[in-house]
Amino acid sequence: MSELTATELEAAINRYLRSKSKGGTGSGTYYRTAKSALDRWQEWLTSDEIAELTDPDAGAQVLRRYAQHLSTQVGRDDFAASSAHTYYNIVSGFCSYCVRDGVLPSNPAQRERAREELPTDDSDDRQQFWDADTRDRFLQWLDDRAYEVIDRNGTDALQEIRDRAFGYLLAYSGVRGAEILRTSVDDREGRQGLRWRNVSFPEADAETESGTLRVFGKAQEWETTPLPRQAVGPIRQYYRVLWEPPGDWPVSPTEHAPSKYRAARERLADQGMAQDDIEVLLDEQPIDRGAPGARDRSPGSHC
Repeated sequence: MSELTATELEAAINRYLRSKSKGGTGSGTYYRTAKSALDRWQEWLTSDEIAELTDPDAGAQVLRRYAQHLSTQVGRDDFAASSAHTYYNIVSGFCSYCVRDGVLPSNPAQRERAREELPTDDSDDRQQFWDADTRDRFLQWLDDRAYEVIDRNGTDALQEIRDRAFGYLLAYSGVRGAEILRTSVDDREGRQGLRWRNVSFPEADAETESGTLRVFGKAQEWETTPLPRQAVGPIRQYYRVLWEPPGDWPVSPTEHAPSKYRAARERLADQGMAQDDIEVLLDEQPIDRGAPGARDRSPGSHC
């Protein structure tokens, strides 16, 4: 692979940023953060270092020096160690894009000898909240993944639409996992997964308004919590793709194959039935597995 030029690097950065912006308009939180980080990285690079990026070993050394540069800035209290990791990870994400785009042969930022020079991040690992940048990058990935499969398969992109809805639910509602997911050690109602009857959407297609969720909360009591407007659209889309299931249907049905087979064995043990294709079996038999087509929608196996 030929050496990379400054012009080619700038063009690749522009392509990457367009792919991460909302509708290609140059907007969005991640777009702004990524542009700022990549602009600083581009300014830091010399023309010789840009050329070295296409060589796996020399490129890793360039990224090692960049990690050292970030560590120096943290030492000067220019920003926190967590920010240094964010900036480096943005560069790493861009390099992965360049590999897919045919610009780089491999991602030099992922080499251990480059990453080891990053400053130690002493932030509290017990924090249960996503920072805005992490949240936006994760949701952008879910959006891109869902739209790509929808373009290819239409409403058959059930799992991707489900994952997108679940991601937005976690990111914006503030609910705990125990309040919306099934637990095998607690049989109480409210600990067996969020049901559609406990989801209230705003009127009609008012995506700018919030809805509500009814959950069995931390205080061991039923409580109503907001479903923020940002999550309404993805969750409503998933609800419609499920053919507007009844209220006792789980919001987040499992896609875990062993769980599906276990549910089938438990429900059909007395019938002595066996079938290789679990999806066909669950469509034909009265077993809840969370996808359209099941004849009986009684609660059963779900997340």
